[in-house]
Amino acid sequence: MQVGLSAAGLSPAASPQWLRDIENQLLIRNAVELKPSQSIFNSYTTLHASVLHLQVVEDERQQLRMERSRLAERIRELERAAANSSVQTSRERELEAKKDALQDQLQLYTQRESDYYKGLAEMKAVKEERDRLQLRSSKLAAELEHRTSELQLLHKEYTSLRDEYDRVRLTVSEADRYLRDAKTANEKIAQLQYHIATLEAEVNMLRRRLQAASQGGAAAAIEEETLANACEEGEDTKVALIPIYRTPCPHADPHTALSPNRLGTEPSRASLIIADAHNGSTLHGLCVLDDGKHFITSGTDKHIRLWNRQSTQAEKNFSSNSIALALDATSHYLLAGCADHVVRFWDVNSLRVLEMTGHTEKVVAACLTSSAQHAFTASSDSTIKLWDVRRRESLRTLLCESTCNDVTVAGDTVFSAHYNGKITVWDRRTATRSGEVAAHQRVATCVRVSANGQLCVSMGKDNIISVRDARVFTKALFSVAPEQLTVMMNWARLAIAPSKQLCAVGSGRTSDLLLIRLDGGGQDNAEATGSASSPASVKALKASVPNSPSHSDQGGGSTKGPIFSTAWGASEGGPLVSISNDRCVQVWE
Repeated sequence: MQVGLSAAGLSPAASPQWLRDIENQLLIRNAVELKPSQSIFNSYTTLHASVLHLQVVEDERQQLRMERSRLAERIRELERAAANSSVQTSRERELEAKKDALQDQLQLYTQRESDYYKGLAEMKAVKEERDRLQLRSSKLAAELEHRTSELQLLHKEYTSLRDEYDRVRLTVSEADRYLRDAKTANEKIAQLQYHIATLEAEVNMLRRRLQAASQGGAAAAIEEETLANACEEGEDTKVALIPIYRTPCPHADPHTALSPNRLGTEPSRASLIIADAHNGSTLHGLCVLDDGKHFITSGTDKHIRLWNRQSTQAEKNFSSNSIALALDATSHYLLAGCADHVVRFWDVNSLRVLEMTGHTEKVVAACLTSSAQHAFTASSDSTIKLWDVRRRESLRTLLCESTCNDVTVAGDTVFSAHYNGKITVWDRRTATRSGEVAAHQRVATCVRVSANGQLCVSMGKDNIISVRDARVFTKALFSVAPEQLTVMMNWARLAIAPSKQLCAVGSGRTSDLLLIRLDGGGQDNAEATGSASSPASVKALKASVPNSPSHSDQGGGSTKGPIFSTAWGASEGGPLVSISNDRCVQVWE
């Protein structure tokens, strides 16, 4: 009844057709329920009056019966007296008349008795009708309650559909913006490709000049070759000798434009240390954004923080419902694998979050594609899932023989590191295993692929870093076993430099950061698997920043706990960041 009244309060134009139909049904049902109740009440009133009247009649009938018996006895006495008398007296005539009157009254009372029993039968029928109407009323009340619950469900569904419509509308507008950004990016790529072609021509010219100079050629011949190349490219100006590292990069940080790290030169010191980055909580996740300026960390405080490489103060701090164990970022999108089995996807700018469920254990590794359309996650439930982020659904599930500790993607190929020490290669298009190799004698904790997709670098608890050809996966280029390296955790991570010539990893026992060459430099036999490292191939950096005035705003001090995870920016000049067991974050340059 309350639902009907509240629904009736809405204007007809505002209420939908199904709501008006339900209101009409409620009005009809109410009328049907009230009519039987009114009929029962009227019948009961009439019946009650009849019963009272019949009781009075019954009392009169009983009195008349007694009077009749008395009169009958008197008649018999008179008849006996008449038998003895031959003369009819006036008294006898009076008694005869009274007898006739009593017979008429008896007939009347007999008629009333029949009416009484007839009324009783009618009252019984009315009572049965009342019981039937009450039963029907109960059924109608139950049906009303059921329809009310259906109405509430319809209202909830309407609300969810309206929210879904709002989300879809936002997604469509965001897709339009992405299309515009993609168009702008394509134009920029075309410009960069032209610029790259120009730079390649300059590099070739410089190589020819250097070769000619080394061979003792004349300067006139070099100048003629330079002018010939300029004429071939339709240029009227003379080609200048511009160092390659001064060419602007679309992802370059102005702070590091002239940094020695610009060409992938190995870092030499810690430029920033953030102590107690998560207010005393243990750190877990780490990733570097594409802009080369920012990086993201997560901890056991169930918070995720966005940092600038030049500041010890977090720029953004947003909460997660669980501990984020693994992080990965593309553009301004962040993917997090959490301890509550949920995969979460953030827009770092708007802090909007999407949640994807499907894993039955904690999510220990996460990888986001460059388009942010698809994501890969690995869980302790021995599965790897491919997600459609926009639709928030799992597209494929890869079943692993052993628990997966890490996952990374290169094109259509997925690489995973497992508890049994194996590195497995998957085809993401067919969700099938395309290769597997026992790269480590103990647990494999991390696997990474270089930016050009040529090198696959893995690390295990056997304290060995294995370097393989990612294109011919069974081919092991070399392995490095630094004396300083001790892998203590299943979530220990290494990072590959954008130059593809170095990888960075924490020593595991001290706060030192180890830089290991991936081009085989310093190896006596780079092709031999399990070859030991040499001083030329491994370099250790101390995690300390001088407490000088020049570093007053950059987090001076040192790190005492062992470094267990590192992340390197994808672009040249991007920061190298590490986290340690003493809840500190280190930025290296």
